[in-house]
Amino acid sequence: MSPEVASKLLAVVNNKSSVDALFEYAEERIKQHVKNLIRETDHAKMLAIQGSIQELQRFATLRDEVNQKAKEAKDAKSNSNNQ
Repeated sequence: MSPEVASKLLAVVNNKSSVDALFEYAEERIKQHVKNLIRETDHAKMLAIQGSIQELQRFATLRDEVNQKAKEAKDAKSNSNNQ
């Protein structure tokens, strides 16, 4: 994730109600994908569903990832100003 994207997402991930709603949505989608995965017999489609689940699971770490990138960008900017 680029520092620019991270800074744009800070407002979302630091708003508890927004991030909770996003996590709830991701969990609902994961449950639906798991149901589809159980019924699926085509190997290629199974792999695609698994990939979708993995990406949705990344929402669980989104807040930490955004805050870390924003901090790195702030630190880098601070270091460049001090030189």
